[in-house]
Amino acid sequence: MDLIHYLEHIEDRHPQGKILVILDNSPSHTSKKVEDWLSRHERVRLLYLPSYSPQLTPIEKLWAIIKGWVAANRLYDAIIALKNAICRCISKFRPVDFMSLNQGILDWL
Repeated sequence: MDLIHYLEHIEDRHPQGKILVILDNSPSHTSKKVEDWLSRHERVRLLYLPSYSPQLTPIEKLWAIIKGWVAANRLYDAIIALKNAICRCISKFRPVDFMSLNQGILDWL
């Protein structure tokens, strides 16, 4: 799904009020096509993270946790064993754990 389809999906799910989406500076997020789309959708605002700021990106924090729990100093005999270890790791997360991954960005805002 490209960014514009994703933004349209968010608009459909939230038909009222302003929408703020926080993203990295990927070229696909900052293209002329996205700018044109935003000019026609005034409710949607994009807030770009500073370059080279993985500490603000929740998925980077999640990967670091998974790497520490699942991959650090371990060797798996098969990809399915690695996949199962990742699934076990993620299944231990509670909703509050996922929310805490956003703390860096909340502090930055």
